[in-house]
Amino acid sequence: MSNAFSRVASAYPTNTSEAELYAVPSSTEFQGDIHMFNQSASDVAVSVALLDSTGSAGNAEWLLKEYVLVPKTPQQITGLCLAALATINIQVGTGSTVSFNLYGVEITS
Repeated sequence: MSNAFSRVASAYPTNTSEAELYAVPSSTEFQGDIHMFNQSASDVAVSVALLDSTGSAGNAEWLLKEYVLVPKTPQQITGLCLAALATINIQVGTGSTVSFNLYGVEITS
């Protein structure tokens, strides 16, 4: 099986709960980037966490915590390398209109 670069997950959260964006399948590694875009006319707070497994993020697992995305401006987190069964969780502020897209390569072992 080839390891092709593609969009592996996307989300447009409509509530403020922490949610899983992506879980790396077993016997697989992931390398890629998260792209976030605030589609509204107002600032929006976003949070992104990397976890070793499924569940809720602890304090040490947040890459961004209530990071303010300005209107109509894309933001990326690049160079992610995740082991099998790791997850990426996201959370948005009230009234969010943020799209999340995860691009990269799933490498099977």
